[in-house]
Amino acid sequence: MPPANRSALFVVLALILWAGVGWYNSDSRQIGRQLDELRSLVSKRSGETQLESLSKGNSIGSMFAENFEVRADQLNINTRDKRTAVGAVMRYRSRSRSINMDISNHHLFVDSKIRRATSNLTVDFNHRLGALERRESYHLEINWVDESDGWKIDYVNLVEIQNPSESARQP
Repeated sequence: MPPANRSALFVVLALILWAGVGWYNSDSRQIGRQLDELRSLVSKRSGETQLESLSKGNSIGSMFAENFEVRADQLNINTRDKRTAVGAVMRYRSRSRSINMDISNHHLFVDSKIRRATSNLTVDFNHRLGALERRESYHLEINWVDESDGWKIDYVNLVEIQNPSESARQP
């Protein structure tokens, strides 16, 4: 290959690599990874041990910003206390043998200047309560803040319960 072609190929490959790294490290990808991590932590496989559950609780707590707020007026939840917020998630998890959390309809707005973002999304929970299977769906607004160790959850608002709990059915 002539040197001019090698140089052009090198420049093209460098540009592709630069664009790929920029895309991978973009704010929206970082927040997407945080949501994937949250989904993984809230989900529960059948037979999960107490130690695994405690570890997941600690990890969930580390996803919140220092001065966060959780509001779910429909469920009488309004807190800025990390233990209360994580405790509510852990109580929800403890009542189910298994939980599968899915995220859909995610719309994200990032304000790069002030390092804040807002997610509007739907969260679906499919879980087993003894012999019952139950599906719940919630529309959430999540505000994010970019802190020194990455994007953290700053505010969670339960906008709407999309299908109330009476959706329980026998498998």
